Amino acid sequence: MQVWFLSDTHPEQPMRRRPIALLPTPLLTSLLTSLLTSLLTPLLTLVLALVLALMLSPASAQTFSSSSSPFGESRFLPVDEAFQFYTSIDSAETLSIHWQIAPGYYLYQDKFRFAADETETGSTINLQATLSEGVSHSDEFFGDVVVYYGDTLTSVTLPGAIAEKFTLFIEYQGCSDDGLCYPLQKREIEILL
Repeated sequence: MQVWFLSDTHPEQPMRRRPIALLPTPLLTSLLTSLLTSLLTPLLTLVLALVLALMLSPASAQTFSSSSSPFGESRFLPVDEAFQFYTSIDSAETLSIHWQIAPGYYLYQDKFRFAADETETGSTINLQATLSEGVSHSDEFFGDVVVYYGDTLTSVTLPGAIAEKFTLFIEYQGCSDDGLCYPLQKREIEILL
């Protein structure tokens, strides 16, 4: 086989083609095939191994894997955005916690816990809470429960002998209607009456 190319010529002279010698076609084909195979096979094997490792990793088997879009962004809100709250002091005996629950999310009534840790004495006191009326819900994780959607209010009764400065401990847990349940959350807030 011969391969032709145009030679450099003077503009006034006609162009001439001249043959160049190449390796015989079967030998060239064999060499190219061997070279491509030796370079591409390890590369393709590596890519395939990485794809399989990502698909079969333990993280992809968790409930949380369904929360990601193909672009790595979560379709679920971070817990502090899904369940926002603030406190207000109503009186020396009552503290209110105002919950702002994002649409499509809910909090479990039976997962609320409130306690006060007095700074001066270091003692922890469990606090009684009055919760607004919730909604009955059949939950895949906890069965039939009462939950809260939207804005809700929790009133916490403070003992008469509580110090003016204490730490309020709040525990709560919630889920998304799309199936993601957050672990039990614990927050501490410094209160000054």
